Amino acid sequence: MSHSSRMPLFDGVEKRSVLEGIVQRVVYSRESYGWTVLRFMPVGQSKEITITGNLFGISPGERVKISGEWIDNERYGRQFNVSAAECLIPTTQDEVRRYLSSGAIKGIGKVMAARLVTRFGGETINVIENAPERLSEVEGIGKRRVADIQQAVLESRNLREVTIFCQTFGISTSLVPVILRQYGAAAITAIRKNPYRLAIDIVGVGFQTADRIAQALGVEKTGDLRIESALCHLLRESTDRGNVFAPRGDLISDTMKLVAASPNIIDPAIDRLASQGRFIVEENRCYLPAHFFAEKSIAEQIANLVRAMPTTNPQSNPLLLQFEQSPLGIQLAPKQVEAVRAALSHHMVIITGGPGTGKTTLVRNLYQLFASQTFGVVLAAPTGRAAKRLAESTGADAVTLHRLLDYNPRRGRFERHHGNPLDARLIIVDEFSMVDIQLAHQLLSAIRPGARLVIVGDVDQLPSIGPGTVLRDIIDSGAVPVVRLDQIFRQVSGSGIIENAHKINRGEFPLIEEQATDFFFIERNEPEQILETIESVVQTRIPDRFGFDPVLDIQVLTPMQRGLLGNRHLNRRLQTILNPAAQDNEGLNVGDKVMQVRNNYELDIFNGDIGVVESIKTANRAMMVRFQDRLVRYEGNRNDLQLAYACTIHKSQGSEYPAVVLPLHMQHYVMLDRNLLYTAVTRAKKLLVIVGSKKALTLAIRQEPARSRHAYLRERIRQRSRKNREPQVQRVDVGS
Repeated sequence: MSHSSRMPLFDGVEKRSVLEGIVQRVVYSRESYGWTVLRFMPVGQSKEITITGNLFGISPGERVKISGEWIDNERYGRQFNVSAAECLIPTTQDEVRRYLSSGAIKGIGKVMAARLVTRFGGETINVIENAPERLSEVEGIGKRRVADIQQAVLESRNLREVTIFCQTFGISTSLVPVILRQYGAAAITAIRKNPYRLAIDIVGVGFQTADRIAQALGVEKTGDLRIESALCHLLRESTDRGNVFAPRGDLISDTMKLVAASPNIIDPAIDRLASQGRFIVEENRCYLPAHFFAEKSIAEQIANLVRAMPTTNPQSNPLLLQFEQSPLGIQLAPKQVEAVRAALSHHMVIITGGPGTGKTTLVRNLYQLFASQTFGVVLAAPTGRAAKRLAESTGADAVTLHRLLDYNPRRGRFERHHGNPLDARLIIVDEFSMVDIQLAHQLLSAIRPGARLVIVGDVDQLPSIGPGTVLRDIIDSGAVPVVRLDQIFRQVSGSGIIENAHKINRGEFPLIEEQATDFFFIERNEPEQILETIESVVQTRIPDRFGFDPVLDIQVLTPMQRGLLGNRHLNRRLQTILNPAAQDNEGLNVGDKVMQVRNNYELDIFNGDIGVVESIKTANRAMMVRFQDRLVRYEGNRNDLQLAYACTIHKSQGSEYPAVVLPLHMQHYVMLDRNLLYTAVTRAKKLLVIVGSKKALTLAIRQEPARSRHAYLRERIRQRSRKNREPQVQRVDVGS
């Protein structure tokens, strides 16, 4: 390199440099994103320097080669900012002793380090890794301790190597333990063989990051591995948006944009994936195999349920006769009576309706009617929150669908299926709008022949977070009896929340009155004004007037994640005003309201469950979180938690909150529609406060919900039903 091309000098030192030396001590380390500050002694110098960068996993005493540049920090002075690091095996006796004495190797303290170095000198590390049997030559080391020391050294080396590998390619070092758990000691070999595995196996690593690693490792841009990985990524991404399949043409065009490849290369790659069983291609529809078989299975199972001839004659149907002769039919509204008769006469029925239309009363009476005959009835719902609400409203036990179907987290499968069906003869499932294609498949496949299924849900709410629009597709297929409850009952007719929810669902503007008792609209047109008002409403105005606890009772719901009025920013602002005293601990504090964002079947905590942090242990960073009446311990799974003072409307599905505060602004334009607003309004049990502009509110009401999810379930059910219009099987009576 010529002098003219070199970096300018930095007070007599090259600004960009490569240094080698010994780590002296850790000044600061933030494991969540790997940022570390170390004191470092360069070889040949007598004065320590400060180095900073993504250096998680590097311990005092280690010999390290680093490259980067010198910077002047306004607060801390001159530092060396590391862009790449390579750990070198310590060789001299002093280096080995310092490294082993640092505590980096579990089971080796200062005394044992001195004994090892006295015996093996600079070859100590080599002996531990490659000739561990020789460790027994040192006093105090038996066979068991030999194995423990060797394991600790290997784990330390793996951690160091994977950490440096991740740093080199820009992967957050907080993911290093996850990567090691997934791939073990062969992590780097596995990633080098197929970098795209990271995007599949590791939450937090996207396709772009995996593709950048692949390019750096020399993966061919138009090779099979890259094109097939891009197709798999895009199909999974499509299902993450709620689609059950992706049209072949869309998949090709999206892949062209992602990896700049021609259709002539992409189209054959789809066929290769299909021949390998990684895709199912039916006509122009591209499925992940699990979704294809789930969709087909649901249609088949529904056909089996509706195939049995209806038992509408009370003389041959003991329960129907009991209902007809009881006063229950007089107490219920006409549509409720129709729903009961449908449930007694058919092996599958859907009951849908909005808030206040008597779904809960109907379910309670159905349960009592069937249970009175020791019929074997179970109540279930998709989430723990919904199951608890169902139990409270009916006075009977209710379970999550995962518990009903006996999900085994260790084996990653449901133990209840067609080969081991449920014992119940009647299954009532509430909040079915939340059920996606996979869970619906598992439920239907576990129903034994002759049993009955009653589905209850509000079809006008947002569809499931997972793929599909199962409830709507079954209803629209016309194959299953459907009863829509549309009468608002007297005991709830004075509720502004319920009346306005139905108005919104009909596309009408809600009633906004100054004398309102539970439904309020505060007009604010600027985002900053909306934010200030929300803070005031949550912190003081609602608690002072209505007595609600600002953390436990009030839930802010927002259409989006990003932006000034998005979930992330609202959470930080509300955390500051509602929990200002707790010390920061990687974003979560004692007293914080938090939400579980992924199903954890081992802890029996599910996506959307809300709790409060009760304690955080500084030593091992374990966290205790209270979810209603349960205390749950979090250790390495804390990434499953996020702040929950605010959450998205989608995340609120299946929940009810005493008070809901809802920001609405044209910032949310792309998300606003009637479906979203209706779902948000119906989450409020006692109080709803909308803060925003009338323009945004009007847009949300007028915007018809998009029916853009790709699914073929409705058509499959219709096709299967047409086949069933052949001579029907022998009648199966409810009392048999």
